[in-house]
Amino acid sequence: MGLALLGLALAAILFFLNAILYSSICALIAITLFYINSFEGFSTRNSVSYSLKSITIKLVGRKTFGFTFKELEVLDLSEKGLYIKSKGMDAVTLSRKRYQDDSLTQLHTILKEKTTSNERR
Repeated sequence: MGLALLGLALAAILFFLNAILYSSICALIAITLFYINSFEGFSTRNSVSYSLKSITIKLVGRKTFGFTFKELEVLDLSEKGLYIKSKGMDAVTLSRKRYQDDSLTQLHTILKEKTTSNERR
């Protein structure tokens, strides 16, 4: 980030010294560095992590959400997708159009098994 800011400052100085070509090159390099730095914080994959008692689901383009298996109220896998409703959380439908069918089936199986095993405890 610091190098990108330095590049913009250098581009501004060169611009005021009438070195337009060098100023443009520095500005392009600085913008590229900002672009690269901003991409480091973005996730490009969906991820699910779970333990014995809870699950956290991180979806690309959506917020991360999580809940304990005891809080799970409704779980339904249908033609539209996977519907998840938990206490204190808005209902979420993971569409079959957006997510692979296998991943929805795997997530449904994990949630079903973990919820059942937590009910026994």
